[in-house]
Amino acid sequence: MSDQDTTGPSQTSGDRPAIELVDGAKPVSSQGSSAGRWLRGFAYTVLAVAAVALLVLCFAPDVARRLPFLNNNRDQFSRLAEERGQKLETLVRGEDSGRSSNQEIKATIEELGGKWNSSTDKVSFDRTDVADDDLQILQEIQILLELGLADTQVSDAGLVHVAELKTLRDLDLTNTPVTDEGVRHLTKVPRFRSLNLAGTQVTDAVIEVLRELTGLRILNLAGTQVTDAGLMQLQEFTELTSLTLSLDPPTQAAIDELTAALPDCRIVVEE
Repeated sequence: MSDQDTTGPSQTSGDRPAIELVDGAKPVSSQGSSAGRWLRGFAYTVLAVAAVALLVLCFAPDVARRLPFLNNNRDQFSRLAEERGQKLETLVRGEDSGRSSNQEIKATIEELGGKWNSSTDKVSFDRTDVADDDLQILQEIQILLELGLADTQVSDAGLVHVAELKTLRDLDLTNTPVTDEGVRHLTKVPRFRSLNLAGTQVTDAVIEVLRELTGLRILNLAGTQVTDAGLMQLQEFTELTSLTLSLDPPTQAAIDELTAALPDCRIVVEE
């Protein structure tokens, strides 16, 4: 018999396990390790879902309490309007701001002899007895484009109130006692397009004031005290499209010179 050990078959290095075990522990396969990771991931997912569900349950009552306000806010505004003795539509239009209603404004204007056409945004007090302070009512109108004060006694003091009408574009002051100083108030109105000063007390000094009305396109100076000197200044008003004058004090020579200087302006001379 050879000296080879007969206690058991010999093992090559290839037959040895990859991991040495201690105290008889069994090796864990790669399949078992993957299954463990999957189980742990599943457990974490279940816990996350449970946490979200718990949050929903905690806050759901508060959300439920808020929903009636979100869905019934119009009803709450209606109740508020009823408490104040107003309609909801009044609140929406913002008429609860201390301003007079359109009906009240129109009634006041008619009592003063005037007319208000709200569709054209025009008020006319032509040939009425309207006084300077009466014009304060016009400040209650949100949009006023045209104002007629022809053949009235509205003076420079009345134009202080007119100057507050920031949307005004056209103003007729024919045959009123307005002077240069009164017209100066109108420089606060940014959108003036047409100004009728026929028969007023304005002089050459008014031309310098009118320079500040940069949007002015239509001007009537017939029957005023504007002279040839004033017409010389008007030659610089190249944006004018219509100008009405009258002879005496202006001379025909001054008018002819002005006509040549303003070729794009229609100049009418009244006798």
